[in-house]
Amino acid sequence: SDVACPTLQDPTTAHLTQRGFAVSTWPRLTRAASQTVQLTCGAGVSDPYANVGCSTSSRAYLAIACVDSVFNGVNLAVAGQSTSAAALTGGTNHKFNIVLNTAGLSAGLHRILDGFATKVKYGDIGLTLDLI
Repeated sequence: SDVACPTLQDPTTAHLTQRGFAVSTWPRLTRAASQTVQLTCGAGVSDPYANVGCSTSSRAYLAIACVDSVFNGVNLAVAGQSTSAAALTGGTNHKFNIVLNTAGLSAGLHRILDGFATKVKYGDIGLTLDLI
């Protein structure tokens, strides 16, 4: 039997059926100041502890690994390991931007960690970015 092709999902409405996160990987991020990460959050995504989805109250940063001790909505950059946390901006159709200074990071894979202001510790959302 033939394998059915998945139905095409219109990118402008994908956030309505999406059950997770998506990150734009083009243009590729470099190790420099003011790099914009474009993140789409599914409309049904909700933090189990804060019971909220992505919003401009959410903050995020890039790191080589998750640090379990950051609870206060603040993450300061650590050279070679992480950026400082920044607020998500935008939000139309659940598309957000995060402007980060990646100059202090090494080239390679980094995880996107997010949290909700001061209510929830930062957590790994399962997405990575490859810095060049």
